[in-house]
Amino acid sequence: MNGLCKIQRGLFFSLAAGFFVILLVGPAVPLAWQAYSLVILVILAGLPHGALDPLVAQRAGIWTTPGGFFAFIASYLALGTVMLALWLAFPGVALLVFLLYSGYHFSGDWRRELRPLLRVGSGLFIVTAPALFQPEQTSNYFALLAGKEATAVILPALQVLAFPSTLCILAAAVHVRANRILCLELLVLLTAGIFLPPLLFFILYFCAAHSPKHLIHIAKGFPLRALAKTAITFTVASVGLGALALFISGTVPVADGLLQVLFIGLAVLTVPHMLLVEWAES
Repeated sequence: MNGLCKIQRGLFFSLAAGFFVILLVGPAVPLAWQAYSLVILVILAGLPHGALDPLVAQRAGIWTTPGGFFAFIASYLALGTVMLALWLAFPGVALLVFLLYSGYHFSGDWRRELRPLLRVGSGLFIVTAPALFQPEQTSNYFALLAGKEATAVILPALQVLAFPSTLCILAAAVHVRANRILCLELLVLLTAGIFLPPLLFFILYFCAAHSPKHLIHIAKGFPLRALAKTAITFTVASVGLGALALFISGTVPVADGLLQVLFIGLAVLTVPHMLLVEWAES
């Protein structure tokens, strides 16, 4: 597992370096390309870490029989359906709630290294930084997901939260300065949150830090065949449902439709995923 951790860190720092080079000397990355890249990388690196939730539940003793497995899947889908219904009825409320619980969930990446205040603040930085440092692009994405009226309320609220969360992730980096790798990771995320476009920042964190770390953690103790079978099965199922939703929505341009399906889909799946992870960790 140490070898996998080194690979993950290498990919994270390499991708960050590439993004910073593009930001400094390269041409601006078209928003459509950012959207397509995000969708592809989330499918390849993001969805599989949630697709392994049945194995997380098995390890936690939530199910031990075929009947228990189907009951777990039914409960998982029911929780996701509740979140989807909330989003359809109250998109602004759903978006704000999604961002806040995602920030808390992301803080679990540093559960063992940081004190609760610093880790929760660092997790919230991931979801609030774009609102403060890249407000124009972030406003456009929020309007796409929840409408302009809701965005007018959500964006200022996140900007207020972004100030203390920025101080928290900086303080966290100072607190763990003896752990040079973790300190550097937090400083890179801080810098990326300030300067990178929102979608590239999300790609860097979600696809090169959060998801790989979770995959490595889950993989301990499970046969490779079981991991691959579960990840492929549920990732393909998620992509199929997303493609169906995109087809039904008929959103034009396609990049906008992909972003809508992606983030609403992540919101729907993150509720049961987060609850499961918290249960398993406890």
